[in-house]
Amino acid sequence: MKVRVKLLGILSSCYPVYKEFCTIDVKEGNTIRELRGRLGLPETNVFINGKLGKENYELKADDDILFLPSVGGG
Repeated sequence: MKVRVKLLGILSSCYPVYKEFCTIDVKEGNTIRELRGRLGLPETNVFINGKLGKENYELKADDDILFLPSVGGG
């Protein structure tokens, strides 16, 4: 099945191919954690179809996945 992935912030500089949405084939039942590992991404915030997601979310066909690095500061 296919999902669409886009990286935001500094992640898009490190992985420029994902600056725009890219379609990726994933196995049914794969989770965000497995997708993150496959892409070699550090732990980040993730939005699934516009809503904050969790690592154990099982991907569904045509999901839009945004990975956004955590922001800190003082």
